[in-house]
Amino acid sequence: MAIAFVQSAHAVAAAQPISVTLTFTAGNWMIVGATYSTGTTTISGGGNTYTLLAGMPATIPTVSLLDVWYSENIAGGSVTVTISGGAGTSRLTVAEYSGLATSASLDVQNSTVATGTSTTPTSNAITTTNANDLIITATGIGSSTTWTAGTGYTMRDPAPAVTYRVGVEDKIVSSIQTNITATATIGASTGWACPIAAFKAAGGAAAVINLQMLTGVGT
Repeated sequence: MAIAFVQSAHAVAAAQPISVTLTFTAGNWMIVGATYSTGTTTISGGGNTYTLLAGMPATIPTVSLLDVWYSENIAGGSVTVTISGGAGTSRLTVAEYSGLATSASLDVQNSTVATGTSTTPTSNAITTTNANDLIITATGIGSSTTWTAGTGYTMRDPAPAVTYRVGVEDKIVSSIQTNITATATIGASTGWACPIAAFKAAGGAAAVINLQMLTGVGT
């Protein structure tokens, strides 16, 4: 089965807990990104197992913290994904994909999370071990402004021109990627943090999920 984007949604709250509810397809794969001010977060929902990426929480310069999780072989039906434990204004993005491995999906990740302040957040590089990859960037920014997807990427959430601080963009490639990065352009210079990782597709093909999360507080 080919890798495919299924759906996404986001939420904002003045304090945690913060939740997103979606109707998922059993066996699919999920990425979750959360931004918040301080504290230590936990995640729950659907009885799924959620794995935190290396380098989390990442510190966005002068702004806030970022956590990114993934979950394999997820439960089907209506599931509420909830983040708890952090403090301050929080944002949550949840995106579902099909066609990814239902176990041991992680291919490679860069445990050093890129951070900076600019209009062009860019992750550190990774080299994948699989072709037929999905490159995904889960993003947040320090100021509420518009998004432009990086070259070859498609913005999934929020929709283009919507001013929101956490979102997802992706693209599909068909060959091994050497020193690949994820990037985007935002409408105002702000602090950001960009993790990146690669995940394998089901059946021996591969999905590269490059997770870039740029984040901040406020609306």
